[in-house]
Amino acid sequence: MRRSSIVKKWLKFLDRRNRVIARPATQPYRDAVEPLERRRLLSAAISSVTLYNADSDQPITALTDGATINLAAIGTNRLSVVARTSFQAGSVNFDDSGSRTIENYVPYAIAGDKSDTDFNAWTPFIGTHKLTITAFSGANRTGAAGPSKVINFTVVNGATPNQNPLAPTVTALTLHNADNDQPITALTDGMSINLATLPSRNVNIVASTAGATSRVVYVFNGTTINENYTPFAIGGDNQGNLNPWTLPTGTHTLTATAFSATEQSNTR
Repeated sequence: MRRSSIVKKWLKFLDRRNRVIARPATQPYRDAVEPLERRRLLSAAISSVTLYNADSDQPITALTDGATINLAAIGTNRLSVVARTSFQAGSVNFDDSGSRTIENYVPYAIAGDKSDTDFNAWTPFIGTHKLTITAFSGANRTGAAGPSKVINFTVVNGATPNQNPLAPTVTALTLHNADNDQPITALTDGMSINLATLPSRNVNIVASTAGATSRVVYVFNGTTINENYTPFAIGGDNQGNLNPWTLPTGTHTLTATAFSATEQSNTR
């Protein structure tokens, strides 16, 4: 009788010094994956910062260094700032000119939230702000800190020269996941969108507006799309639930123009 033999399978992994270490298949991945997970947390960074209207919980615009926030043009001082990270962090620290808040849960909002789509109001003071945002691997600013993002901005409350604060204006365009109606990223001129990295191919584009806006007219690669109701979505919506809209591959030109009932307009 031939004696059967059992061949133990081994898997190869690289340790931190790139040396090959063998692991039996019965003890597969835990020891190898955990160091990579720790590395991922160490590299967490602030990937984007968006200003929100806390009354409507809709994005207003990407918050960038040197920006000016005109409360009169927005129509409210009840705002929020939401940070997104390259990887899920344990906490995010907001330091607004020495006033510090900590957010332990997604979405990372400067004043917290009641739910994922209901932000608590944050009212910025009039004047110059220095906002420093840092992601940590642990809760309550513990663990490893990622690189800080510093944004200097100014808050004003009134019309700037030659500006009517009540004029309809498209303040931001945001790509949304139409499966859960959550924002994915602010759209900016010249950006690239990798469809393979999106959480869903079912998307929609929503225009955030200020002033007395009654409708938004999109022109997408020469095709005109009218949207007469909020949220002003290029693919429309069903009682606030965004309809899925397919973004084709290739190079695109998109303009969005806000109109008032008297047909005043401003284009983005």
